[in-house]
Amino acid sequence: MNYMYDMNIDIHLLGTFALIAYFIYNYVMLKNSIEPYAYISKIRKALPIGYSLLFLMLYTGATMMAAKHLQFSVENIIMIIIGLVLILLEINRFYSFKSINPKKDGIFEEYRKRAYQIMFIEFALTLSITLWMVI
Repeated sequence: MNYMYDMNIDIHLLGTFALIAYFIYNYVMLKNSIEPYAYISKIRKALPIGYSLLFLMLYTGATMMAAKHLQFSVENIIMIIIGLVLILLEINRFYSFKSINPKKDGIFEEYRKRAYQIMFIEFALTLSITLWMVI
């Protein structure tokens, strides 16, 4: 049983690193995009990957909690809250992304500012909880 729990921790940690890489990829993709149509095409392909990584992290965390007989420690509660905040931030970013009309002037720059703020919060939350758990 301990082997399975250790393997689940490894999967959870790798999923978290992949999620951080996904946030960095989104940032670089947004920073390098000049044409809104190209960005829209790229983000539509990347969103399912990000959602899958987010839910992989949440699923492995839930299975580890179940393996420990649902012990709610401070760390577990903080990770659950951060997971829910990440979901809400991604939903917020997606809905602000859906409202982009590439034909309007300045709307893409407006979205870019909002997306940078959301991405920074997501990255900071994920990196801080990862460093807290690893160190």
